[in-house]
Amino acid sequence: MKYALKNSDGTVGIFIIAPEALNHLTKQEILNKCIPIETPYREITDGELPANRLFRNAWTDDLPGSTVDVDLEKAKDIHLDRLRVMRDKKLKELDGLEFKYLGQGDGDRLTQLRQLKQKLRDLPETLDLANAKSPEELLKLWDKDVEKPRVYKN
Repeated sequence: MKYALKNSDGTVGIFIIAPEALNHLTKQEILNKCIPIETPYREITDGELPANRLFRNAWTDDLPGSTVDVDLEKAKDIHLDRLRVMRDKKLKELDGLEFKYLGQGDGDRLTQLRQLKQKLRDLPETLDLANAKSPEELLKLWDKDVEKPRVYKN
């Protein structure tokens, strides 16, 4: 049994009752113990959750709506934050190559590498997310030179 809880900040918490817990308490006793008194909640199915958890911190639930939705503006912020993290990881990798090419006196490769590093430093400002109308469209907007994050399915 899964429950969507509407947190005071508008985000969604998911509460799952383990089947073994029902050997000791009733469902209502568990809910009374584990969910704060003023917190609205409802039972949900997997089909009411977004397809993946990549934008988990942008989930919203307008109780008693039929699905848990994704706040697209929050998802865009999350997407850009992830892009920055992955971009920084790539830039660190390229730093080592830069020293290698510098030591080898390979001016052509050094120039190409520095252009790529500048392109990466310009991210995420050069990535236009304005046309993304869904989390799925947002996931497609990613720079080809930066490793994509793993998508966690529900």
